[in-house]
Amino acid sequence: LVSDLAIRELVRIANEKWNANKLRAERLEETIARVFGREMDPGTSVGVSGTYDSPKLVHDVSPSDEQSHHVANSVSARHQWVFTVDPLRAKRCKDCLKNMNWLDKKRKAGIGAEGKVLLPITLEGAQILRDAVTSWESDVDPESPYVCVVQALQHGVAAVAES
Repeated sequence: LVSDLAIRELVRIANEKWNANKLRAERLEETIARVFGREMDPGTSVGVSGTYDSPKLVHDVSPSDEQSHHVANSVSARHQWVFTVDPLRAKRCKDCLKNMNWLDKKRKAGIGAEGKVLLPITLEGAQILRDAVTSWESDVDPESPYVCVVQALQHGVAAVAES
């Protein structure tokens, strides 16, 4: 029915396609690891220098800075606040902040000196997030509408800061 030569040619074409698809799959895995890899490892944050770092912000209320918790307790309407987050989590956190109406739409987002994404937040959002950080619930309710933001704060890849 089919000659040996034709079968060999079909096998050669199939092997070429297999190798091309294998390369595509490897590139996809690398892209997924690059985009989501650090998010799956909650204890790290990579800055623009490629080193692991934590945000160094004035009035930082991240869990690593005890003194700033006291400063953060005096949140007032005179101050503007930002949610600073690792770029790998920025989109997800921005969507969460937006859904909670905590994203301050009067100001623009930016990039901090260490490569962190700076999302302007409202006073209400700053107060609620500050309370979530200082109360340090061991587990966040997975049904909470702002679970990704609180988890980012708890994992040390985000902070609430006075701008």
